[in-house]
Amino acid sequence: MQEALDIVRRSRHIVITGHVHADGDCLGAEALLYHAFRGLGKEVTVINPDAPDARYAVLAAHTPYRAYSGPHALPDHDALFACDFSMPGRMGPMAEEIRRRAGARVAVDHHVLEPADRAFWSALVHDPRAPATGVLAYRLALALEVALPLPALEAGFVALSADTGWFRYPNAGAEAWSLAADWVAAGVRPDVLHDAIHQHNDPGLPRGLAAGLESLEYDCGGRLALAWLSQERLAQVRGSLEDSDPVLDILRSVASVEVVAFVYERAGRVQASLRSKSDVDVNVAARALGGGGHPKAAGVTFPPATPLHAALAQVRAALRAALAPASAPV
Repeated sequence: MQEALDIVRRSRHIVITGHVHADGDCLGAEALLYHAFRGLGKEVTVINPDAPDARYAVLAAHTPYRAYSGPHALPDHDALFACDFSMPGRMGPMAEEIRRRAGARVAVDHHVLEPADRAFWSALVHDPRAPATGVLAYRLALALEVALPLPALEAGFVALSADTGWFRYPNAGAEAWSLAADWVAAGVRPDVLHDAIHQHNDPGLPRGLAAGLESLEYDCGGRLALAWLSQERLAQVRGSLEDSDPVLDILRSVASVEVVAFVYERAGRVQASLRSKSDVDVNVAARALGGGGHPKAAGVTFPPATPLHAALAQVRAALRAALAPASAPV
């Protein structure tokens, strides 16, 4: 933490970035740091590999997110703060330009850190026990002794609620509830934030959700549930599906299921979202496939040109191994 604090204090221009297809925790952590650094009089640029989806307009109203537009798109800066990842490849097309740039690089992250990735970073704000990266961003802001405006606290709440499943997951411990209480006391409105993010979906969402579930299969004696969705099928039903969680939530509601996976095409790449509701560590399976995350929640973005059926076969094999001994499909 001290190294990160020193980097902030001596920097004039700070770039904040996140991982590809940034989720609520990533975007919330970025927004919180944006307000903290601005409060210290820093010049701050928030630039991500791609644009945030429309659900997070409530954050974008107070945080100027930019999407990376190609080589040389990064402004000159003294330091880069990367939120919610420590694997450089998670920056997608930005990674190579950042490797070439001078300046300090700080990872603010609560995922497991691979030893091979440590050398990439000048400093870390890292705690795998933290319920969300947004919590680490808040700890950093507190250590900087900067006053945070309400939009920063709202961003922290969005980050925390995203990674705790609105306080339903096992990582919603005492710290999560205590911070939430403090932020609500300071003026954060959970009902307003939930409505803005989760109650303004595209009309195609129900059709997309139905299409994602129609491929459902059970494996390993009902302990594993898998579903998949192609971009072609999504277009056929005139559906939309910006987030895999609605599919995953239904799959893991089944009593016998311990591990779930949703494999889908997005922006020309195949991705897989993995979740566990037992002691099976899906991060191990994701790492074996080139991805990563947490023991209970992990993901994989497959190399370009990987066919959906090939990715599905790899995910099925990795999760069968994690659940071994596997039984026949039901």
